[in-house]
Amino acid sequence: MISIFISFWATKRPQLLLISNHFGATSMHDTEHIQSECLCIVKMRHIQDKAMASQTSLPHARGILKQQKGFERFQLFRQAPPADLVPWIENFWAVRWDLRDQPPYTQQILPHPNVGVSIEDKASRIVGPVSGIFSYTLEEQGVVFGTKFKPGAFVDLWNQPMSSLTDKEYPLEHLFGPRAHTLEADVLSKDTEEEMTLLMADFWRSVLTSYDPIIEDLCSLIDLLANTPTLLKVEDLAAQTDRSVRSLQRLFKHYLGVSPKWAIKRYRLLEAAERIANAPDTDLSQLALELEYFDQAHFTRDFKSIIGVPPARYASQL
Repeated sequence: MISIFISFWATKRPQLLLISNHFGATSMHDTEHIQSECLCIVKMRHIQDKAMASQTSLPHARGILKQQKGFERFQLFRQAPPADLVPWIENFWAVRWDLRDQPPYTQQILPHPNVGVSIEDKASRIVGPVSGIFSYTLEEQGVVFGTKFKPGAFVDLWNQPMSSLTDKEYPLEHLFGPRAHTLEADVLSKDTEEEMTLLMADFWRSVLTSYDPIIEDLCSLIDLLANTPTLLKVEDLAAQTDRSVRSLQRLFKHYLGVSPKWAIKRYRLLEAAERIANAPDTDLSQLALELEYFDQAHFTRDFKSIIGVPPARYASQL
């Protein structure tokens, strides 16, 4: 057997250093074979290390309502895309659950204005922008693997305005034909999320052939809204971004499938839900003031109209 020391230089490329040739390496062919196997192991470990690094670099999963209860019932995996897919894809994700001998659990999500593609057994689908709450019921045992596209990045694949996909779902074969069934079987045959990610990334490389620079502008607009929950009016957004209100409305409708007014309200509610989750005993009147609602009653109506319960009840259910 050959003793092999494995090291990584600054380039992160695996280097194999043969130290001795003992215990069974009787030919150059044997030596090369062992080196090849070790190199494969090192490369796979390197891929996994990179996957873990990219996963930990992602921001937390904002929009999953009542996260603590949810995470008691399922495991969430998230991973940033490889560099060549960053222009289109925000992240890959997977949810695994085992609720055998337990009641089904419905997870609610307050979605961002993104399109998602999910791979699941006999139900792989394209999910358009969701104007309300997205609900998914987990039962028995299963896994879903998904791709979250950047805002506006699905337009070229869909070849229609995103408004045609708002609040709609389509089977994956609607867009990709028989390839969708092969993709589903291949992805779900993998044992790890990292393997699923590698396979899914290869698929997207084969179909994402053009890039619209407007996607970068859209991402900047959404980042501005996500980080400025006190931005209250479309006119304010237009002024800050040197655009007209009408141009923003056209841009959002075509690329995001929602209006600027909807997006402003959505990120305000995402901020409110997150703050309540982080501090369930928070002073709701003070929170309404900080988010620049006219009064607490207005905040309560806004919150209940989308999330389904008033802020105080939501806090008590966490």
